[in-house]
Amino acid sequence: MKIGVLPDQDVASPLPEGFRIHAKEILRSVGILLLVALAIGCGAKPEDAVLGKWVTVSLSQQDNPLGFLTGIEMEFLKGGTVAVVVTLGTGAGTPTRVSATGSYRFVEDNRMRVEIPGGNPPITLYSVAIAGDDLTLTDPAGNAQRLRRSR
Repeated sequence: MKIGVLPDQDVASPLPEGFRIHAKEILRSVGILLLVALAIGCGAKPEDAVLGKWVTVSLSQQDNPLGFLTGIEMEFLKGGTVAVVVTLGTGAGTPTRVSATGSYRFVEDNRMRVEIPGGNPPITLYSVAIAGDDLTLTDPAGNAQRLRRSR
């Protein structure tokens, strides 16, 4: 058995000569396995993953029964502040943007309490699902808002 194997040297192996594995290949395989394990096992905490600006991808009929709501932007900041901008329009003229600031906090890994003074309702407990750049907030009635991270 060889001791102090360098990356370009063969590692002693009980396998036949044609199956001999190089130390460099072993190191590369181990490195890839470690990266995959880290990616699977160490996903970002929801408190960190939600940070940033998000814009609507789709609006439910419940959120927009009259068709005036054209978009929602939500920005989650460190420290529990959320800024919300709602865009209203009828298709004619300049849309109206209404903004509000509130607070949020995670009460469980996948449940977030959002409080927007003057909102309707002012406090909502959302189920949160984050997959890459997609965020889905589902209220207790089952209405889902799908948002995408804004770059």
